[in-house]
Order: sequence, then C-alpha cells, then structure tokens
Amino acid sequence: MSIMIAEVYKALVEAGAPEDSARAAASSIPVAKDLASKQDIAEVRQEITSLRGELRQEITSLRGEVKSDLKLIKFVYGPAVLPMLTKLVFFP
Repeated sequence: MSIMIAEVYKALVEAGAPEDSARAAASSIPVAKDLASKQDIAEVRQEITSLRGELRQEITSLRGEVKSDLKLIKFVYGPAVLPMLTKLVFFP
C-alpha cells in the first residue's frame, strides 16, 4: 500500500481537483526516504568499480592457470598421444 502525502492531497483538493484524482496523485509521489541520494549512488558506483577490479584480477589469474595447465598437458601427454595416433592411423 502506498503512502499518501497529506499536504499534497490537501493542496490539490483546495485547488479544486476531485478527491479521487487528488488521492491518486498524492499516493503516486515517492517518499523521500525511499529514494537513493547522490551519496548512495556514488557509494554503489565505487563498490562496482572495486568489484570490477577484483573480477579482472581473478580472470587474469585464471587465464594464467589455464595456460600453465595446457603447457603441462602438452609436455606430459604430448609424447604419449602422438604414437597412439600414429598407431590408430597407420595400423588399424
């Protein structure tokens, strides 16, 4: 249920607006405590920037781990895979 701002409702009725319209208009105005301030938005932006930096570091770290794992796989399993492939291709 929305909160109606009584001062706005009263002013609209005194100005000649129908009560239903005045009530609907006064109820549609957001309460100031429910709105974000410039400081709130700045804090959220700062937090997003911080999280973006952390995410970039994680991605960079994971890329490095994947590259080193691929090099290890190629080094360890490469010599074993080539003879098996040769056998499969030439000696079925």
